[in-house]
Amino acid sequence: MNKFYLIIVSTLFLAHCKQEEQKDSIYFGGEILNPKSKYVLLMQNEKVIDTLPLDKNNNFGKKFENLKPGLYFFSHGNEFQYVYFDVNDSIRLRLNTWDFDESLVFDGKGADKNDFLLNRFLNNEKELHNFYTYFSLPESDFNTKFDTVFKANAEFLNNYLSTSHSSNAFKRLAKGSTIYPLYRLKELYPYYHLKLNPNDSTFQVSDQFYDYRKKLNINDAVLSEYYGYQNYVSSYLYNEVFKSSNYKNDNTFRDKLFGLIVTKIENQNLKNKFLYNETLNCLFKSDDEINSKSLDLFYKHCNDSAVVIKIKNIMLLKEQLPEGKKFPNIQLSDTNGQITNTAKELTNRHTLIYFWKPNSNANEFVKNRVGYLRKKYPNVQFVGISSQRNELTYFGSIFDKQFYISDQKNNLMDEDFARVVLVDKQGKVFKNFLNINESKIESDLNQLVGR
Repeated sequence: MNKFYLIIVSTLFLAHCKQEEQKDSIYFGGEILNPKSKYVLLMQNEKVIDTLPLDKNNNFGKKFENLKPGLYFFSHGNEFQYVYFDVNDSIRLRLNTWDFDESLVFDGKGADKNDFLLNRFLNNEKELHNFYTYFSLPESDFNTKFDTVFKANAEFLNNYLSTSHSSNAFKRLAKGSTIYPLYRLKELYPYYHLKLNPNDSTFQVSDQFYDYRKKLNINDAVLSEYYGYQNYVSSYLYNEVFKSSNYKNDNTFRDKLFGLIVTKIENQNLKNKFLYNETLNCLFKSDDEINSKSLDLFYKHCNDSAVVIKIKNIMLLKEQLPEGKKFPNIQLSDTNGQITNTAKELTNRHTLIYFWKPNSNANEFVKNRVGYLRKKYPNVQFVGISSQRNELTYFGSIFDKQFYISDQKNNLMDEDFARVVLVDKQGKVFKNFLNINESKIESDLNQLVGR
């Protein structure tokens, strides 16, 4: 065989292999300024795809050979943001954790798509803030404000779509990321109008107000993992219940909401997410226990075994510390290895106990949150309990009450949440399961110190 011919064939074969390699290749990396942890998580559908460690210069990066194109998000510290990949994209980011979203910059092939998504996120946050001043307006004036904003955003979207060479799948996401957060403002309008105008007893929106719904789809599988779309669907469901009950956080409202999730949401993944989120809302935010009817709907219609187990674990943890009962006497070990117990540590002062897990992505947030609450509530003692003895000094010397549960039979920690328990001066459980990042925790602390 001719040597020249062999060279041509070999060259073509190598070029073909290189193209095949590029076809399945996606690169994701970047630099984190003022990092909050030692890694970046790449996730999709709330599942960790990969853990990307930071090097000594706070850079990370990895080439993925079999990563499917689509919407993902990356997480660092207690913050996250979306990132979209198409085949052959090579995306680098740079951000400062002190100003996470506003400092975020994308570079490389595929950066334009992610710049667009970031722009929509920041714009939607701004529009939501602005519209709080418009919710008090009469319907006609509100619609005028809305139409002006919608027109400007539609022009921005059309300009992008007319010049972009992105995939059709991303263009659909681009459209959804623009229109659904805006239409959410209309779903929020009736509730906030009455909240801002409590004496407007005759208020009722016209039938034409909801004409936009005819163009929308609350069961769009392509958009189902996008937070802006999820927020719209959630607000739509809440608005439907609000129109029929005018009550919030009572059993009637809750039962109707769970019923709508079951009957209206056809996409099973989205249905699982809403059932789970609303059950968590009941367990964390409501002063009333979730009733059996709503809990039965959750167990019957949520087919995600992982989240079902999470809810069952929370229910068990709540049952271990009944509110109004004495906190059980549990043996503890302090930072010096000295043995003590809860009967000694939880007396004569109102106490906030926060349970934390070493190597958790949320620990920096927990540290800042506890520091803030300690300053605001000087008459409350703060007790940290960790699952590992050698990590007790993580929060530093200012957080002096740090313990390790040496009795492993008493497992009071939740694997997914930074659990908080409030105990009164008599050592009785006041609140048995709070989440450290909920704003409601301050109202609960106010009730505790006022006892």
